[in-house]
Amino acid sequence: TRGNVLFLILILGFGGSFQNGYHATGLSSPSPYIQSFMNSSWYDRYEEPPSPHTLTLMWSAVVSMYAVGGLLGSICVKFMKELLGIKKAIICNSFIAVVAVVIMVTSKYANSFEMIIVASEILGREELWNVVICVSDCFSLVQILLLPFFPEAPRYLLIEKNDHEASKKALQSLWGPGEYKEEIEEMVAEQAAIEMARPKSLLELFRDKSVRWQIITLFIIGTCIQFSGMSAISVFSFDIFLEAGIPPEKIHYVTLGLGASEILTYIFCGFLIECTERRPCCGEVLVPCALV
Repeated sequence: TRGNVLFLILILGFGGSFQNGYHATGLSSPSPYIQSFMNSSWYDRYEEPPSPHTLTLMWSAVVSMYAVGGLLGSICVKFMKELLGIKKAIICNSFIAVVAVVIMVTSKYANSFEMIIVASEILGREELWNVVICVSDCFSLVQILLLPFFPEAPRYLLIEKNDHEASKKALQSLWGPGEYKEEIEEMVAEQAAIEMARPKSLLELFRDKSVRWQIITLFIIGTCIQFSGMSAISVFSFDIFLEAGIPPEKIHYVTLGLGASEILTYIFCGFLIECTERRPCCGEVLVPCALV
C-alpha cells in the first residue's frame, strides 16, 4: 500500500492494545515492592503497621482499579466519540494515560498509597517501580504527537458526519490514491441501515428474540474467559509461583515464559480461526479444557 495505514496501525497498536496487555500483567512482578511501600506509607502516617486484612484490602483495590477504569471508559466511549470524534477521543485517552503515569511516579515521593490506587498502572523493580512505568507511556506520547497528522476515521466521517468527500480523502490518505467506490457504497448502505433501525435500550435488546442467541453466546464466552483463571494468573502470578515453590529470583523468567506462550497462542489461534472458522475452533479448545 502507498498510504499511511500500516504506520497508523502500529501507532494505535502500541498505544492501545500493547499498553492494555502491559498494564494487565504489570502488577505481578513488583507486587512485593508495592505492598512493602504501602506498608511503610501506612506506618509513617499512623505509626503502626496495617493489619494483614487491611493490606490485602488495599492491594485488592490497586488490582481492581484497572478493571474499574476500563469499565468507566467503555461506558463513556460512545459519548466521547460523538463529542470529539474517534481520533480526538484516542488522543484524549492518551492524555489520561499520561496523567495516570504522573500520579504513579509522584506517589512514592508523596508517600501516598492512595495515589497508587488512583493511577493503578504499575511495573518495575524495588527502587524504580514508580518510574519504569513511564516506558509504556512513551507510546501514549507518540499517539498525542503523531495522531493529529492522520485523518479522521473514514467510517466516522461518512456515517456520523455524513461527509462523503472527507471520507474519500481519508481513505486516499490511508490506503493511497483511488476512487474507493465499493468501500464508500458499503458505508452508505451501513449508514442507511443504521438510520432505519430504531435505537434500543438494554432491556429491549435482551427481549429481542432475533439476537438472543448472539447475546447468549457472548455471555458464555465472556463468562468462560473470566472464570478460566487467566486474569488471576496475570495479576497474581508472582504470588502463585512463589506458593508453588519457585525461587523468587526465577519467577521473572517463568512470568516471561508465560507471556511468550500467550503471544504464541494468540498467533496460533488467529491462523486456526482462519482455517476452521470460529465455532469449530471453540469446540476444539473447550473439549480439551473440559477434560483437564
